[in-house]
Amino acid sequence: MIETLKAEPNTVTISIDDDDGIFINTPINQAEVIIADVLASNGVAHVIDQVLIPDEFEVPVASTTEEDV
Repeated sequence: MIETLKAEPNTVTISIDDDDGIFINTPINQAEVIIADVLASNGVAHVIDQVLIPDEFEVPVASTTEEDV
């Protein structure tokens, strides 16, 4: 179980297809691991092909003023 942006726990599963593709499956959507085992200072990371966010999540928009331009 992981906590999401909606602060609700969700079950995440990992699957491997017949072509050895690795997928992260959530109740929301699915992402494919496109680069595995990238070494980082605190362990390893895996690069996925999309951001796993709920469909109804609204991305905050930063306001700009003339001073910002």
